[in-house]
Amino acid sequence: MRVHDDRELVSGDSVSCLRETCERRSGPIEGSDIFTGMEPLACDHKVFEHDRVHMRVDHGIFELFRRNRIIGSYRAPLNWLKVRAEARRGGLTRLHFGNVEELDEPIYASTTSSRHGLVTVEIQTTDEPLYRAFFTELAHLSDRPIAS
Repeated sequence: MRVHDDRELVSGDSVSCLRETCERRSGPIEGSDIFTGMEPLACDHKVFEHDRVHMRVDHGIFELFRRNRIIGSYRAPLNWLKVRAEARRGGLTRLHFGNVEELDEPIYASTTSSRHGLVTVEIQTTDEPLYRAFFTELAHLSDRPIAS
């Protein structure tokens, strides 16, 4: 595994990209903090691509796209994002994406619950640390915790 200056992470045959041009602003963007009362994010974009999954954050909006036969995506404000990882048999992990009930909930945590999110992505368990690293970066961006 090697890291490039543009933060592109290359691992084996698959490529995971984490391109970051986001920084926390010291001041608010006019009109953007009306509803949350929180300091807004000033992001050009942050992108994660791995295998058949593409995730991005652009100006505080999280988007998930999957390359498969079923057309579908998930889009939500970053402050609402919730991802729960469910370990499965056969070396697979399911990532369940949904919206938080409380704004201080962790972005990413493990689950054993049968209650699922709005969108589910199945990944190899060996790839889970790459995804967790991306969600940790998103947690830092949105000043939210990530469960251990």
